[in-house]
Amino acid sequence: MQKVFLLLSFFFCSQYLKGQSAVFNDSVLNLTYKLKDDTFKVNRLIELARSIQHSDLNKTDEISDTTIRIAEQLKYSFGLSEVYGLKATLYVNQLMLDSAELFADKAWEYIKNEKESAATKNQTGVIYNIYGVIYQQKQMYDSATLKYLEAARLFTDTRNYKRLYYPFANLSTIYVFLKDTIKMQEYTSKAYETALKGGDSSIIMRSLLNKVNIYSDLNKLDSVFYYSQKGLSISKQVNEDFFIGKFYQAIGRYYIDVGYKPDSSIFYLNKAYDYLSKVNSVYDLTINWHELGEAYLQKKDYNKSVMCLKKAIELEKQFDLKQLLVYTLDKIVLAEEGQGNFDSAYYHLKEFLAINDSLQKKMQVQNVNELETKYRTELKDKQLELQQSSINQKNTLNYILGGGIAALLLISFLSFRTYQQKRKLQEQKISELEKEKLLLATQSVLKGQEEERSRLAKDLHDGLGGLLSGVKLQLGAMKGNLILSEEHGRTFNNALGKLDESISEMRRVAHNMMPEALIKLGLQQALQDYCDGLSEAQPFTINGEFHGLEIRMEPSVEIAVYRIVQELLNNAVKHSQANTILAQVMRQENSLSITVEDNGKGFNKDEAMARHGAGLKNIKSRVDYLQGQLDIQSVPGKGTSIHIDCIIDGDA
Repeated sequence: MQKVFLLLSFFFCSQYLKGQSAVFNDSVLNLTYKLKDDTFKVNRLIELARSIQHSDLNKTDEISDTTIRIAEQLKYSFGLSEVYGLKATLYVNQLMLDSAELFADKAWEYIKNEKESAATKNQTGVIYNIYGVIYQQKQMYDSATLKYLEAARLFTDTRNYKRLYYPFANLSTIYVFLKDTIKMQEYTSKAYETALKGGDSSIIMRSLLNKVNIYSDLNKLDSVFYYSQKGLSISKQVNEDFFIGKFYQAIGRYYIDVGYKPDSSIFYLNKAYDYLSKVNSVYDLTINWHELGEAYLQKKDYNKSVMCLKKAIELEKQFDLKQLLVYTLDKIVLAEEGQGNFDSAYYHLKEFLAINDSLQKKMQVQNVNELETKYRTELKDKQLELQQSSINQKNTLNYILGGGIAALLLISFLSFRTYQQKRKLQEQKISELEKEKLLLATQSVLKGQEEERSRLAKDLHDGLGGLLSGVKLQLGAMKGNLILSEEHGRTFNNALGKLDESISEMRRVAHNMMPEALIKLGLQQALQDYCDGLSEAQPFTINGEFHGLEIRMEPSVEIAVYRIVQELLNNAVKHSQANTILAQVMRQENSLSITVEDNGKGFNKDEAMARHGAGLKNIKSRVDYLQGQLDIQSVPGKGTSIHIDCIIDGDA
């Protein structure tokens, strides 16, 4: 399956997701309906409709129709443009593109003659972006690119970074289709930078998912895994089900592309399904069924592969997703062959060839239609430029007069702000000194602990260990010179056996206090040895994933990371009753992330934090030492996920 379809499922959504500021319930809607018919009521209804557009299409449609009726009575053109734009996005999300274009045309008619302002520029940019999405879905890439660029220009003029992200992100997907790697990466970077400027968590998550998909298309799998984990951490913090599902899906796809971890892929794709089902994202659920089918195919579990791929085919046919269907048919041929169902495999192969041929012919027809659409679009854009030029001339004088007043206000404001900034800087310096003092104290304590561990380990191994070994040799020599009864011989042998066990236990304790592998072979090998040793001959499995740790870090940093993973795994083994535990440590330049997940019984996070257990306290102190952020996600009965992000200061 082409990875590029992961992009489609995302950026063909509307300008808003469920994370709107409006809180919706029926009582709020009823109170809004009782307000008098004015522009405030229209704006409020539009806000409510946007807040539920991904969870209740029928209710959204009902509110939109009522809003249109009121706005028409008021002759409120701006409101009509917004609500028709909203209806256009609803139909885009349902892939009903002709209907979406009709509503976009209506939205454009109501805004094109409005007086120029930041608000009208933003609304015009929204409509251009909707046109771009429609044209892109119809594979009219030239027309889509023109619309996205115009939308980006308008949002740049108004410095609306939250909306500027969308045309940049959509342009990156255009260049994925066109296989222009340079442009693709250029617009991906622009989208990410713009998302950070906007400061909206929903848009930042979108930009991270865009990075994941771009790196997936470039086959840079380490970057795919790193940004998937980063996005998953943010989406869990803000509790966005859609994004949690999408990042779990991306991690599942990563394990398919790795090629030898189908169980890990299935684990994450099942998690993705749970979250995507909550938001009823049909396109993404279809992809998830396909990915599960491909993972089971990789595992050679052909029965489950066929079952999942058939569910994907059912949805693809129901919603006429032929571009997805052709790739699913290609995989089900292999799964049916694996089952030995050669008749079914042959039937799906013929279906694949027929649909693939149909898509190729459709592409040729669309190329011709695109040239005509491009010509009409250019004419419309020229008319718009003439209208905007006339409006700009009329407004120039107003801008000059307003500018003089604004300059006086600005001077006063800047003087006040300078005073405030000086005060904040002083407070910030005091706070930083206090933090630095606390950090130095923590570092000293941890350094002392590790030095004491090292000394005790050496004393145990070289001192007590040597003495016990000497005792064992002496007892062994005595045994040959003594004449013992059978009963006393057994007692003597039992004593030697207990002495062997004591020596082994002493060496194990010394090794845990300061593992030799960490000092001699490095963090990656020490962690892998610990995972293997902990899960040996146990009813649970520990999957270790360690990337980017080949280059050594400061010894104190490596010891802190080792102790954190050691404590997290011990907690999971002792308390979770899990049968699968995932331990992952990723380094990307100066960024380090640690993740430990299990599918065990979970726990109540608030109660655990209130108890202030020694294990959690130790982990927190080491995370603070690494200047990192700790995120714990756990629900009773649904497992536990612990994620840590920190910045490290270069190499050792």
